[in-house]
Amino acid sequence: MADYKVNRFLGGLAFVNVLLLDQLSKFWITSLLAPGETKAFCPCINFVLVFNKGISFGLLNQGKPWQFIVIGMAILLISLWVLRQYWYAERGAQSFCLGMILGGAVGNLLDRVFRSAVVDFIDLYVENFSLPFLQQNHWPAFNVADSAIVVGVFLLFFLYRNKEKKKKGKEPAG
Repeated sequence: MADYKVNRFLGGLAFVNVLLLDQLSKFWITSLLAPGETKAFCPCINFVLVFNKGISFGLLNQGKPWQFIVIGMAILLISLWVLRQYWYAERGAQSFCLGMILGGAVGNLLDRVFRSAVVDFIDLYVENFSLPFLQQNHWPAFNVADSAIVVGVFLLFFLYRNKEKKKKGKEPAG
């Protein structure tokens, strides 16, 4: 039997930490850099202030209003599904991952509501190496919320995958 209170606490902890870290990092970077300004952090990471009016990785940056409405509705439906999964999570790890995803989604939503664009600032790159699908050596700028969403989704995928493997191992041979 799942201890839903503990699971929800773990998910809530992830949610609050991701949201706080995301918003504090965006406050810090907007006070440190001017739009478009870049500061080197280490050999493969720059900080660059970008206001992303599009969706993930700058896609649809010049999009039409109807595209944002359709995408917004899809994101809303996915968020409601994630929230439902979080509420009924059977394991703490599952709830924690869902809390990360929700924290990231709310962090980016707050940017859209209060800034009309998402603050992106982490610029990963590899010198003298071009990513074939990007035609450049820099990954599109992203933020803490984006990272939490991606990590949460990948961890959730592996949790579900392992759960399915265990289920198949327990089934009697037919």
